[in-house]
Amino acid sequence: PLDNPTPEQVAAAEKIQDAYRSYSSRKQALKSIATLRKRFLTAKSNFTLPTTLDYETPSGDGTSEDSQQHTTVTVDRSAALPSPSLSAVDEHDDPFKHVPRLAYTPTNAALHGYEEELNRILSALDAIDSRGDAGVRAARRELARMVEREAERVERWR
Repeated sequence: PLDNPTPEQVAAAEKIQDAYRSYSSRKQALKSIATLRKRFLTAKSNFTLPTTLDYETPSGDGTSEDSQQHTTVTVDRSAALPSPSLSAVDEHDDPFKHVPRLAYTPTNAALHGYEEELNRILSALDAIDSRGDAGVRAARRELARMVEREAERVERWR
């Protein structure tokens, strides 16, 4: 070790340290993205839409939220549920007020759990810092789009 490094030596050492830190950060970010990709693909391949789903229906007297009943619906996995049109919505009219909500029942546990896992993966992706690296940003964006498309597909059953 040098007792009195020259300014050039200090500058060179700092440059080497910066390059190593960037490399190490990029490597860790890409490893995290690869882990999340594997987690997503595993969750996707393991998920099977239940053959029936339970939806909340109001009890009739409407006195409390605890008075919810459930309607069980057989699922046609190939059908897409239409979404209410948002074009003619004003601020006082909820377009979803007449659309039944997916109930929190054991029948629906797999669907709710899968949605939650997709949200956790997206949150973990958001936490990955690209530090300006275009490759990390691109890999993160690609996986985020894959997860978002899957979440949209699953959300049709809500």
